[in-house]
Amino acid sequence: MTDNTTSSVAVNALQVEVEIAIQAPRNSVWRAMVHDTTAWWPHDFMGQSGGTHVKLEPWPGGRIYEEGANGSGLLWAQVIALDPPNSMHWTAQISPPWGGPATSFVHFKLVDDDNDGCILKISDWIMGCEVHKMAQNLDSGWRHLFETGLKAYVETQSSPAPASSSD
Repeated sequence: MTDNTTSSVAVNALQVEVEIAIQAPRNSVWRAMVHDTTAWWPHDFMGQSGGTHVKLEPWPGGRIYEEGANGSGLLWAQVIALDPPNSMHWTAQISPPWGGPATSFVHFKLVDDDNDGCILKISDWIMGCEVHKMAQNLDSGWRHLFETGLKAYVETQSSPAPASSSD
C-alpha cells in the first residue's frame, strides 16, 4: 500500500515595473538586446556555473537560453511576441531553486525619450507560490541585468570617440 499526501498551496500574483533610461537610440538598444546578448549579459547573472553564452532567438517560440561548458545549460524564457524595435514578450517557468514554482510573463517596451535616447520599460507579472518574497529580488535583478549589462554596453558602444586634443 502506498501513502499519498495531498496539500493545498496558495497561489499568488505579483507585478514588478522597472524603467531604465538609456542614452542610445531605440534601434541600437533593440539590436544589442536581441543580437548581442552574450556581449552584455553580466557573468555574475549566469544561472549555471561555467555558463559561457546567453542567446536570444528573436522570433515567436524562440528561446532565451544559457549555454555552458560540457553541455550544461539553462532555459531562461521563451519569446511569445515581438514587435521590433518596440517590444518583446517573454514567458518563463521559475523552478523552486529560483523561488518558484511560478510562471512569469515579461513585457519589454522601448520608447523614445526627449534626449535622443530611449526608456526600457519592463513589466513582470508572476503567478505562483511564495511570489511576494520575490518582489525585491526581481526589481534588483532586472536593474542589474539591464543597467549593468545592456545599458552599459549600449552606451559604451554608441558613444562617440573622445575628441583628440591638439595643443
